[in-house]
Amino acid sequence: MPVEPAAPDITTESATPETIRALADAWATTAAAPDESPCWRARMLLDVDSGACSVLFRIHHALFDGRP
Repeated sequence: MPVEPAAPDITTESATPETIRALADAWATTAAAPDESPCWRARMLLDVDSGACSVLFRIHHALFDGRP
């Protein structure tokens, strides 16, 4: 039975530079769970100090190499 993929919510969030750095570090050091849908995640973070926008994007490696 086909499963309808979940559409990710990519909203803009306000964050401090320190929070953006911490979230990027956390995503870089935490494995994406293959059983959580979707197999990719994205966050758009607006730096409240400078107004710069950062996009964090994480993809499960199975989307690229085909192995869980």
